[in-house]
This record gives sequence, C-alpha cells and structure tokens, in this order.
Amino acid sequence: MRMTIFLAAALVAGCGSGGVATSNDVTLQNATAHATAAGTWELTFSVDNHGHQTIERIEDVRVSTGGAPLQNAAAVYCASSPWTLTPDSFSGVVDVDVSFGANAMLAVDCAGAGDGQVTTSLVSPPTGPADTFELRVQGLFDDAQPFVATATAPIF
Repeated sequence: MRMTIFLAAALVAGCGSGGVATSNDVTLQNATAHATAAGTWELTFSVDNHGHQTIERIEDVRVSTGGAPLQNAAAVYCASSPWTLTPDSFSGVVDVDVSFGANAMLAVDCAGAGDGQVTTSLVSPPTGPADTFELRVQGLFDDAQPFVATATAPIF
C-alpha cells in the first residue's frame, strides 16, 4: 500500500513539470565590456557548446545592467555563425553592442544578417550602464532542446 501511494505521488509530481528541461550545456566565457563611443558599449565573450547536440539557433539575447533589465523591442534571433556550434566546440570572439540615449539599441553578431548583426531597439533604457552588464542567451539545440547561457561582463 505504501509503495502504491509513493508511486502515485511520484507520477503526479512528474506530470506538472511542463516538458523538456532547459540545458545549461552552453556557456559564455570571458565576458567583458568597454566603451567604444559616447553612450555605446561593446560586450565581448566566446560561446562554448559542451553539449551533445549542435546549436541550431539563438532565440533571444537579453542584457541588463546593475540588475536592471534592458527591455528589447523585439526578440533577437540568429540561426547562423557565430552561434551555430557543433558539440564540444567554441566560437571566436562574439560582440554584443549596447547603445544608450535617444536611439537606444542592442546589436548582436549574426553572420546571416544583412550587415552581420541583428538589432533591436531598447525600450525605456537607463541613461547609462552600472558597474557590470549581465547577459542571458536563450536558444535551441538541433533536437529542439532549449538552452540558457548567462554571464556577467565587468566594465573595463
């Protein structure tokens, strides 16, 4: 009787999990940030895929500074280099540019885009960064398993 109750409880607990687990097999390495012009910052890092599947694409890149999220006007999507990495491989240097001010924007490296970058406007950003930038990249492996990779980029 106890075994039946335990098994039933385990099955009910598993039903509410919502589906596929998010992988943390992708990491962002050596993230740093530096000013490139007045109001513009370049975040650099490399992407390391130590998973067992190829990265199919990224579906969004989110940046925050000092814990305050910078809200993208649209999701940042890229199904091209430097993001599409085979298992146990890593990219070269990847750039994410953040511009503050009247034309606040987020621009992410994507070789498949017209100018090599995917851009989106930032909605109600702060006037400038705090001491660090925090990156959050969401994407999919080629078997449709989602992944999330994060990093903190100190400002140099």
